[in-house]
Amino acid sequence: MPPLSEDTVIKFQSLSVAIDLEMKPFWDGYRTPLGKLGIKLNELRQHVWVLPITRTASPLPYAKRCSHEQPPLDAICLMPTFTAGRDAQQQDVVIKMVDHGTMEDNIYRTLAACRELYDPRTFPYVLPPTAIIEAPYNFNFVAMPMWGSKYKLSELETVSEVLRFMHCTLTALAFLHEKRIVHRDIHETNIMVNWYCYTADPLVRSQGMRAHRRTSAVSYALHDFDLALQLPPETSLRDCRRPSIESCIGKTDYQPSDTWAGEVDYNPFAFDVGCLGNLFIYHFAESAVTRASRLALLFARMTTPVINDRFSAGEALVFLFELENSLRPEELNAGVVLQPDDRPVDDLDLYWSRLSPELQEKWRLYRPPPLPWFDRFLRWVCTTTTGWKLVYYVRCFLRMTSKV
Repeated sequence: MPPLSEDTVIKFQSLSVAIDLEMKPFWDGYRTPLGKLGIKLNELRQHVWVLPITRTASPLPYAKRCSHEQPPLDAICLMPTFTAGRDAQQQDVVIKMVDHGTMEDNIYRTLAACRELYDPRTFPYVLPPTAIIEAPYNFNFVAMPMWGSKYKLSELETVSEVLRFMHCTLTALAFLHEKRIVHRDIHETNIMVNWYCYTADPLVRSQGMRAHRRTSAVSYALHDFDLALQLPPETSLRDCRRPSIESCIGKTDYQPSDTWAGEVDYNPFAFDVGCLGNLFIYHFAESAVTRASRLALLFARMTTPVINDRFSAGEALVFLFELENSLRPEELNAGVVLQPDDRPVDDLDLYWSRLSPELQEKWRLYRPPPLPWFDRFLRWVCTTTTGWKLVYYVRCFLRMTSKV
């Protein structure tokens, strides 16, 4: 089995490797060994992997493939460290190269031992490995069910569809945190849907996605653990502290303001919850709150700057479950027109003001308090690199002197 040349591995870091030229010989060298293990790699045609025409249906954790009449070429474009194939159950899988002994490798091994990930009755909406294959070099192959990424949250049409997305992702985050896994990269691009279609015709794909989204079978799952962190099982979800510099890991779109004032450390579990809460606010706050008013409470408690008052993922899931059960069928089926907006992420009043005056008064104790003036001042100082370093080192000094 062929190793990777050092030059090719280095190029992975900048994604400058040519898939069809430099990776084709590598993957071709593994066709026979992987085939003996029951995984048949797809054809690599130029820079895309061609999907076989037919596929058998299977329950979660596998996804549903679009049932449209297959054109001559259904293909998927993947990063150089990925390939596509079929497993022994004739299910489409994606195979990722993972460095041996890394945190990501250990997390996949932890997930592989979780039986609930492979039972559709208990599936916690985390994309699991279906096989971990040892290579004779410093990497392993991790096979995962092929799911879809070609969806837009702005296309959700009802309150029920919005709540389904929220339910799946909160369930996934609560499950990961129960295993003491911090995702650290909460973003739409790391949330898959259990339906995929890689035809070149966008109309076919859009129509199929809409039809699947309207069924009770639609599910979403968190994946991608290359930036994740697994902590010891005895770690407290409430009291865990990590160096604040780690809060810069991952995509910044939805990161909360937990370390904007030169903090020395932070709670990564609460940070994950804040990220997911901000994602919800960005996509759903403007429209969904008017249809399901208690969502305002959930958004506020998931993103409050008072970290001790912030919901854990499990608490947020329980709140959402109670919210879902409180809605009548006509309320669940009410239409929504979603327009992503980042302004409510920074200004709670923009969605809180959509509540009736009576509800605002009733729920005023749940509304996060405004930041104290000194915290606002520190955040202003920390808007420059020099200011951040000054505040950070002063905090470090004060912490050290307090322990003397």
